[in-house]
Amino acid sequence: MGLGHNCSHAENSCQWVSKLADGGFQFELSHSLSPYAEETTKLEVTAEAFTKRSFRRTTKTFFLREIIKPDSPQIVTCEEVKENLTVNIDPPTSWSTPHSYFRLEHEIEFQFKDNGNVCTTIERSSTTQIPKRISKLRARSRDSLVRSNWSEWTPWKNVTC
Repeated sequence: MGLGHNCSHAENSCQWVSKLADGGFQFELSHSLSPYAEETTKLEVTAEAFTKRSFRRTTKTFFLREIIKPDSPQIVTCEEVKENLTVNIDPPTSWSTPHSYFRLEHEIEFQFKDNGNVCTTIERSSTTQIPKRISKLRARSRDSLVRSNWSEWTPWKNVTC
């Protein structure tokens, strides 16, 4: 079993499965991509299984960013500051720590009280200022380094300021 183009030639560099003492298998997928660079090539994973009578080979290709999707964030506080509301958003509890290193960017959607229009703002920080005259808001997040899929939206939260 292997990972990458070398596996079609059965080279040693494509070995990524090792048998454990208890009879199970351990899979190790490594890549040399920089977390700060745009992914230009897809990862290719090939799995093979065989018995005395059959053989099956499956290959999947994907960008790492396609399989990362954080859980919904938490809207912690919404506080009135002059003509704006300061909204504090925490990453989901399932997100890797420290959060200062594994940053998320947040998208906040809010609805105005007076006309019901919905507006959206994207922020890279966990604290965002939005207009004060809103009736409700919700948020979602994604990994800011690999431009992953967006999380699901939080439920709408009524704003009572």
